[in-house]
Amino acid sequence: MNGESRIGGISEGVSGIGAVGRLAGVSEPRARDTQGTQGTQGTGQINRGEDKVELSTEAQVLAPWLDKLKQIPAVRQDLVDQIRTQIASGSYDTPEKLNAALDGFIDETRSGQIW
Repeated sequence: MNGESRIGGISEGVSGIGAVGRLAGVSEPRARDTQGTQGTQGTGQINRGEDKVELSTEAQVLAPWLDKLKQIPAVRQDLVDQIRTQIASGSYDTPEKLNAALDGFIDETRSGQIW
């Protein structure tokens, strides 16, 4: 069939644009030759340009901080161990901590920030 396939009476070229693409006005891709002009002869590759990434000033400023954040462990084991020791010894729950927690709860309730 000379490089074409036929399915249900519709011919499709090897490139894959097919009848629907041709009806929609999509043209066959052409390769660039070694002089950089459009054509079907040459290297057989399509030059699609170059990708370029530009970071905003804010991203450039924040990038080192992001690297530092990634180095911080997700769990601060030293703090966890300290609190476990306090709970086990009975020194973690104090009247001052309970009052501070209750004051914070009351403030949140009054301001409407609770749940």
